[in-house]
Amino acid sequence: MAQRMELRVVLGETNAQHGYELARQIEKMGMELCGVASDGEAVMDLVEKCMPDVLLMNMVMPKVDGLDALGRIKEMRLQRMPAVAMMVVRGFESYGQMAVNLGAWTYLVKPVSVSTLQALFDAFHPQFRLKSGVDTHKIEEMLSELGVPRRLLGYQYLTQAVALVMTDSGLLKRLTLSLYPMVADQFATTSLRVERSIRHAIEVAWIEGSVDKQYAYFGNTIDERRGKPTSGEFIARVAERLRLEDKE
Repeated sequence: MAQRMELRVVLGETNAQHGYELARQIEKMGMELCGVASDGEAVMDLVEKCMPDVLLMNMVMPKVDGLDALGRIKEMRLQRMPAVAMMVVRGFESYGQMAVNLGAWTYLVKPVSVSTLQALFDAFHPQFRLKSGVDTHKIEEMLSELGVPRRLLGYQYLTQAVALVMTDSGLLKRLTLSLYPMVADQFATTSLRVERSIRHAIEVAWIEGSVDKQYAYFGNTIDERRGKPTSGEFIARVAERLRLEDKE
């Protein structure tokens, strides 16, 4: 397994106690905490100054709220846009989804647990790019084009599954015996949860995604009686398309 790379993190939180706990856990997990801000303007200043990999930001903040800050950060034309995880209180998940629709990577419900924070960093760190040279950003772009929502755990699991298959196509013959357990190991979860989350993500994509995009990627390879590809077919096709694009 490749060594974990330290991520640069900016934290925007108005609740002092929650912010303190998050900051403590971020540093305990070996991440570089570039700064903590309690209002939207200070968050934007930190992002421009620190160029973080991850921005963990509260939705409700003084001066500039989370959604407005997200929009302004996108307009900064930064060399590298941070992956934004928007924090919302329970009952206001719709605002988190609004942030995702506007370009946030994901949203988290407060209070953010240690396990959720760990899973967040596990999803962001470029372990597979170090290990295999696979650019996971290209995988993420393709999954988004196919309609897989970034908010779903299955999106993260699919990204890692495709990266693994691109380095070893033989894993497609060992989904339950090898591929799913390998993905599960990266997220400290179970193989069964990985399998179910991936299947659910594909089902949602086939409901919410663009039919034209799906046809362009899969053509006539899908059994019309099922209406969607199996998990194995989906992973195989995405990996194949990315390999072809790399050769062009």
